[in-house]
Amino acid sequence: MVMADQFGRDVTDTAGPRAWIKGAGDVATGEGIGGEWLMHLSVPVTAALVVGLNVPFGYWRARVHRFSKACFLAVHLPVPLVVALRMAAGLGWRLSTFPIFVGAFCLGQWLGGLVHHAAKVRGRTEGSHKRGRNDSSMEEEHGGEEDSHARG
Repeated sequence: MVMADQFGRDVTDTAGPRAWIKGAGDVATGEGIGGEWLMHLSVPVTAALVVGLNVPFGYWRARVHRFSKACFLAVHLPVPLVVALRMAAGLGWRLSTFPIFVGAFCLGQWLGGLVHHAAKVRGRTEGSHKRGRNDSSMEEEHGGEEDSHARG
């Protein structure tokens, strides 16, 4: 069956923008609906999904104490999700893809920690301007060190 768009052009070829997802199917015919499109994702696309999946877990990991139960969970909870994604994408257990996915996993965790750090620094900076800090609040924070140096 030949598919045509509103201008009468043949759209049955796969050389268009969806060529990077092999077997994406067609929404108009219902072909590919129901997860079949996920069966043939390329390695770079799946690795990008792994990075995106790990960013929130990396953010969570950065907020908790190192070597705590929460830190362990933040690192290990996405593992079954990544395995399921690999299986759903049809990549299986090719040894050549392991360094790519381990790197994507670590990159997502690192980016999540980076986002947390940036939000923490930005929040601290914005908070100081919003509160209208003055010398008395600085003196309370540092235990009066500024005055002792000034009297010196």
